[in-house]
Amino acid sequence: MAPALPYGRLLAFLSLVALSAPADAQTRNFLQRPTTITVQYVLRLPLKSDGLAEQQTAMEEGRKALYAMSARECAALMATLASSCRLASLNVQTNAARARPDDNSITLSANAQYQIELKDQDGERSKDEL
Repeated sequence: MAPALPYGRLLAFLSLVALSAPADAQTRNFLQRPTTITVQYVLRLPLKSDGLAEQQTAMEEGRKALYAMSARECAALMATLASSCRLASLNVQTNAARARPDDNSITLSANAQYQIELKDQDGERSKDEL
């Protein structure tokens, strides 16, 4: 009968080596992974009349405002927690339905998803990323 190979000892040794890696290195590897951030924006715009032309103008202006807000979000993320940022998707909805008869407004909302890489613990990109 052939002698048993020490696979159990080898596995235990490899596990010990993996667990003994510095916590900073493990944290840095986690922080370098791309992360998805989802942000929701909601605007409620009053209307002066029930006219279709005014509703269309308000919806267009509201969408432009949502686009501008979503474009500025990467700057806010990079000023706080991201070392890189890109807008991955944007979904804009408009609702002109009235909740009450005297409600003369439209509601616009957007959901934006951003792909970011988190800053390291010091707030800067790690040397590995530069």
